[in-house]
Amino acid sequence: MPDEILLDIISYLKPYDIYHGFFNLNERFNSIINDFQLDFHFDISHISKNEFDYCLSSILSQSCVQLRLQSLHLSNDETYGAIARFLRSYSNLSLPYLRSLSIVDANTEQIKILLFRLSSNRLESISLQTNRTIDINDKRFICETLLKHKSLRSCRLSFCDGVDCDETILNNPINNQLENIIIDLSYFQNILTLLSYIPNVKRLTININQQKYYNQDYDAAAFDVVRLSIPTQLTYFNLNLKFSNVEFEHIEQLLTCLVNLKHLCCSSFRAELVIQSKFQFSMLTLCFLLD
Repeated sequence: MPDEILLDIISYLKPYDIYHGFFNLNERFNSIINDFQLDFHFDISHISKNEFDYCLSSILSQSCVQLRLQSLHLSNDETYGAIARFLRSYSNLSLPYLRSLSIVDANTEQIKILLFRLSSNRLESISLQTNRTIDINDKRFICETLLKHKSLRSCRLSFCDGVDCDETILNNPINNQLENIIIDLSYFQNILTLLSYIPNVKRLTININQQKYYNQDYDAAAFDVVRLSIPTQLTYFNLNLKFSNVEFEHIEQLLTCLVNLKHLCCSSFRAELVIQSKFQFSMLTLCFLLD
């Protein structure tokens, strides 16, 4: 069988299966495994302790693997203590060609360290999910770091109480290329500020997680400002409301700003939006705008 076909077959296997099954089998397989056309995607979760230890000690330790590592998934939730062990094993790890990073259930310091070490200029996608309590200033630091990242195209932020995204997050003009965002926000009002930070977004999913509603009225001028900085490429908007109450006028005003929407999904859990007749009228108006 030609090397090219073997290389294609091996590319569908996990790094653990590749090295545990074929490495040092013979010179031919070593040559195929070390071919720079073979990219690696590490998901160090849902695996046994033996497999985890083997990945850290025998695979990731190789510079030829680090140079070809395209994606990395680390999870404390699925593999207890995995991130701490990973950081202890690789205090000076460099992954210059990493394109996708996923971190689950890390604490604040672990998130900061991983962002500092692994946020290469080629990183295109990042996902941070944790149910741990994170200080509001640390949340803002994380958001600022990601919003300033120039190569990111996709971002997911899922924190315990959401992100309180206000005008204090960034003091300088932004220059990010984020196109796809999934984010948990603290309050509905945070949406306006967020939109001004992501001028190139095309797909946006927002989850409002707070059970209380920050009752702040917006005047027309606030939405006029949003219209001036609205992401013109935003065509997909998914809004999940999980708190108890919200003024439907705010939703109406927000949606009228999103003039290029093609897809809208708005869901709520025990949310009191508006009386039925007004909701129906608003949806008819919105359908006309989306048409």
